[in-house]
Amino acid sequence: MNTITTAGPNNDLTALSEMAHNQSRECYGDLLKSGKHSDVVIRVSGGDDDPNGTDAKEFRVHKNILSQRSPVFSAMFDNDLEEAQKNVVNITDVKADVFEVLLRYVYCGEIEGIENYAMELLEVADKVTEQILYLIV
Repeated sequence: MNTITTAGPNNDLTALSEMAHNQSRECYGDLLKSGKHSDVVIRVSGGDDDPNGTDAKEFRVHKNILSQRSPVFSAMFDNDLEEAQKNVVNITDVKADVFEVLLRYVYCGEIEGIENYAMELLEVADKVTEQILYLIV
């Protein structure tokens, strides 16, 4: 067990809050990476850039996390749509590597290599998440 020693109760709470925040981000990243307890699969292929689906990828993800961060996913899973019934979402117009970066942001609040994906992420944000990426640009 970690012991936090700082001067004063406010510092204790701040340190504890920062530690909990860092641990939760790591845990969500681990969930994304492992797919443990996932309840939906997102199949992503690159559309026009990948007509044969050679770069297609499946992500085992969690409805509760996606719904919390995206009103589009929330509406999809809250209503009686095919995706909610079959627990499979097909996205055919986004590159898999770009969607993976987006998922990392949804799960962890961070984007690695944004300079490589900025324009594509904004396009995906318009389609999938509406507003979350606009907070960091």
